[in-house]
Amino acid sequence: MATFAALDETLDEVIHLPIKGKTYRIQSPSARTGLMVTRLMGIGMDANSGKLTADAVANDPRTKAVLDDAEERELMVSLLGPTLDEMIADGLPWSMIQHVNQTVMIWCVYGMDSAAAFWGRHLPTRPRDHLPKGSGKKSTRKARQG
Repeated sequence: MATFAALDETLDEVIHLPIKGKTYRIQSPSARTGLMVTRLMGIGMDANSGKLTADAVANDPRTKAVLDDAEERELMVSLLGPTLDEMIADGLPWSMIQHVNQTVMIWCVYGMDSAAAFWGRHLPTRPRDHLPKGSGKKSTRKARQG
């Protein structure tokens, strides 16, 4: 018969995300929040893969989980908890907070390894690493003189 280690001793219930020399600590969200994130991620995956077309959205019962702006803010607060206020107080830009939020969503649904892969893949090492080639070129057009 298989034996299992105590889940509370082996499960990652906290994710630590380093930003600008500081590590932000985020607790695993409630079951209700986790279920909502799982549903939203499923809808997103289906939409991204083409399984859920614009026409199908109106008829798919899962799309009732799509959030308006207020619900999206509420979900972010539920996911990030007091760490959201901490990041805002530290002056982090929206792009970083949004990346943290997305990383936590991936952690909730797919686990720590997937969250770590997303975190590393989407943080450029230099400011323009995330832009397509050629987008950092300076304009050769002369300014109009008037």
